[in-house]
Amino acid sequence: MTATDYAIRRMTRRGVTMSHVAEALASEESRETQPDGRLRIWGWSNGHGHCLRVIIEADGETLVNAFPDEKCTKRIRKTK
Repeated sequence: MTATDYAIRRMTRRGVTMSHVAEALASEESRETQPDGRLRIWGWSNGHGHCLRVIIEADGETLVNAFPDEKCTKRIRKTK
């Protein structure tokens, strides 16, 4: 998977690494397709300690953004 410069800058600022993203994608909780075709994927990252929302281009290969999603974290903790 490749990441845009924007994604790298934003992730670095939030303390999210590519390994956190890979972990979240491997433990996918849910997924949506945005109107622009991009994918929103939510998954848990033990390394980061949060549920991450990962945004991927419609090509399925280009990471656009990844960040902790507190609403998702609370929902997953309740169900686990």
